[in-house]
Amino acid sequence: MVVDLNRIQCMPRYCKYLWACRLMGVSDPECFSGGIGNDYKIQQIPEELAALYTITGYLMGNHIKNYLEIGSAAGGFIRGFHEQLGFELGIMIDDGGWTPEHQETNIEAFKSKITRCVPVDSHSTQAEMIVSGLPAMDFIFIDGDHTYEGVKKDFELIQPLCHQHTIIGFHDIHAVKAPGVDEYWGELVNNQIIMPIADIHAVDANISLGIGVAKLKMRL
Repeated sequence: MVVDLNRIQCMPRYCKYLWACRLMGVSDPECFSGGIGNDYKIQQIPEELAALYTITGYLMGNHIKNYLEIGSAAGGFIRGFHEQLGFELGIMIDDGGWTPEHQETNIEAFKSKITRCVPVDSHSTQAEMIVSGLPAMDFIFIDGDHTYEGVKKDFELIQPLCHQHTIIGFHDIHAVKAPGVDEYWGELVNNQIIMPIADIHAVDANISLGIGVAKLKMRL
């Protein structure tokens, strides 16, 4: 289903999340409209991110124990997610495109939690070995290689970690510069591999990047 943000804005906590997301700050105001400052350097549209928090909070409440993120950039997304929704174990798999200082600054905010940044390509054999030793995840966010083959490999990688309630987020399903993500998301939906929960897009289609929210329905 397509989420109408006008309706989401009426849900409890959306305004709180939206203000928090704006204050986090984006890495590039021209690409990620709506941020104030750049401390967290998130790479999401604040209103789309606030909608994701609202939907996830509604579905999961405070039952998010294990969290996995593929493609972490500066680490701002995982920091913000932890502050707004919380988790006990956080794992980031990232190929290290951002300097360690950026991630260290963000992770410092919740260093008391068990958080690991795994500096490997998510498409590598090493990543497969690491994932094989992880527990089931409650929330997984895919924001790595934005090609069709890239997001396909990332989705295949995380399937063994999904239980019946795992929420999977796909970033950039409407990004003009990442048509492969949109194509693969549509393929998963049409083939009923996933059960779509939400197709989040900004009210202004000109700035929308899109976040797909789903649960695994059928393993490939």
